[in-house]
Amino acid sequence: DLRGRHVLVVDDNRSAREIFEGQLSALNFNVTSVPSAEAGLAELLRAERQEHPYDLVIMDWIMPEQDGFEAARQIRCNDAITHHPRIIMATAYGCDEAARRATVEGLDGYITKPANLSVLFDGIMTAFGKESRLDVAGSWNRDEHDRARIAAIRGSRVLLVEDNELNQEVAVGLLK
Repeated sequence: DLRGRHVLVVDDNRSAREIFEGQLSALNFNVTSVPSAEAGLAELLRAERQEHPYDLVIMDWIMPEQDGFEAARQIRCNDAITHHPRIIMATAYGCDEAARRATVEGLDGYITKPANLSVLFDGIMTAFGKESRLDVAGSWNRDEHDRARIAAIRGSRVLLVEDNELNQEVAVGLLK
């Protein structure tokens, strides 16, 4: 029931915008992208005037001129925007600070770039209050069933086969 919704991607990185456009189009969203927070606000106002408001904004955190959190505050405080879109913060700098800040500032979601299609979809589902196994910070919800499954494999030995040293380090870190 989310198909066809209007999504605005605000990211200063052209490649990131193109990736999001492709992923969102594959999920059957109507996508527009802009390269700055200022252009994002202008696009939201234009869409509001034409009575085709956006349902969702995927906002990059680190941008020149104005960061994504300040842009989100401006969107939410702008009286000319009556149809407030859901806002998901996206960052290539995956860190606890950004996830915590997204929660504290009342944003509708947080994802780390590059986000695969599944993570993006789960983030959107969470933003719209639909059932998703991912929480705002992108970590697994731990219900009793999940805790039991994790406890059953904790301490197991894992053989990692990877020829790239950096990938080895990342995989070992994730597994730990």
